[in-house]
This record gives sequence, C-alpha cells and structure tokens, in this order.
Amino acid sequence: MPNHLMLTIHESVAHPTELDRALGYEANYAGTSYITPATIGKRIASEHCTFVGDRTSPRALGTVGYDDEGVKASTFTIIDKGIFRNFQTTREQAHLVGDKESHGCSQADSWATVPFQRMPNVYLKAGSSDTTLESLIAGIDDGVLIDGRGSYSIDQQRYNFQFGGDAFWEIKGGKKLGMISKVAYQGRTPDFWQSCDGTAGPSYWRQYGTTGDAKGEPTQINSISHGCSPTRFRQINVLVTD
Repeated sequence: MPNHLMLTIHESVAHPTELDRALGYEANYAGTSYITPATIGKRIASEHCTFVGDRTSPRALGTVGYDDEGVKASTFTIIDKGIFRNFQTTREQAHLVGDKESHGCSQADSWATVPFQRMPNVYLKAGSSDTTLESLIAGIDDGVLIDGRGSYSIDQQRYNFQFGGDAFWEIKGGKKLGMISKVAYQGRTPDFWQSCDGTAGPSYWRQYGTTGDAKGEPTQINSISHGCSPTRFRQINVLVTD
C-alpha cells in the first residue's frame, strides 16, 4: 500500500539516485550508492516503474519556487519505465554527468547552514486507470498485503534491505483474508524493483510525507513527500520476524 511503499521508495530509490552519494561525497556519513554514472541508460526496474523528482507539486513537503542556488523548481524523470535516466543534481554537480543545467536540488535547512544536494519529492507514477487494488490482489495465489510503516534496515549502498510494516493481511487464491503478524521482506534493490509487475491506477495514488531525512556533517534535516499507488511484486522473500 502507498503508506508503506513510500518508505521503500525513500530508502531504495530516492537516496541512491542522489549524485553526491553516487560519487562518494557522502560516504563518511550516509554511505554511497549501488547506482553510478555508468548506470545511466541501463535497466534497474521493471517497465511498470517510472519515478519522477518533483519540486513543484502542491501540498508536498519538498516543494519550493526556487532552490537555494536560484534554480527554478521543476519536475524531471529519474527512472523511465525501468531505465535509469537522471540523478538529482545541483549547479556544481550537473556537468559531472553531462547535464547542461541543474535539476534544482540544492537546499540548506536554515539561513545559517551550507546548501548542498537534497532529494526532491520522489513519486512512482500510477498505472493504467483500469488497474485496481482488487485486480492486483486477484492475481496473487499466495502473498501478503502490507499496510503502513514499520522497522527497516538498508545497507550503505542502498542495495540490500529488509522492511517491515504496520499491518498485514494474508492473500490466498486471489482473495484478501484475515490479518497476520510478524512479517518482513528482504531483497536487493534492483531485483526488487524489477520484480514489480503492476501498480494501480491514478484514483488509488496517495502522497505521504516524512520530516526527518538526515544528511551531511554537520547533520541537516530535510522534509519531503513520496507518493504511489498500491503496487505488486513477485517472488519476494517474506520472513517471520520473531
């Protein structure tokens, strides 16, 4: 569900597509990334996955008129139908990956701190209008519906991860059954997103925010929003947590 997947998007899509992380500039505090400049143009997700960086969406926490380098806010594609296209960039970074202009991702958390690269709102685009939550569930013989945020862990390259949730329902024979507990799932980021085989339509799309995105030394805090529709993944390793 969107109120769960927003955290997975934040940790496994938004963070590894920060260019300073990919170049090793954040290695000391927040790690690096499994994505590098050589990944541009290569597949890292399924055709159902198109992600955008958006600094313009109304009522989103990462929305601005201009970034802290005076670049007008815009929307840009990060992953296009599974193909990695663009890093999040600032003016000083853009030329390092052959871009002629910044994507407007420079931000400080106050007038007294140094602006540097921070993530925009990152969204997974909805699927076709005829794809419903019910049709996604109907295609599952044995699975779990995950709702809400829970504990999580992800490595320094944003490559290996484990996510829990807040509430879980068993799916059997295409039907949502009773609640279950003690569930988490594990995966490697590119394998996980390449296993996506459907996302519900625009009427199911929801946006959620987070206010505690820490980065940099001294640490600065960023507030951003992430959005998606209910999304289905195949052959994921699901485990009992205790």
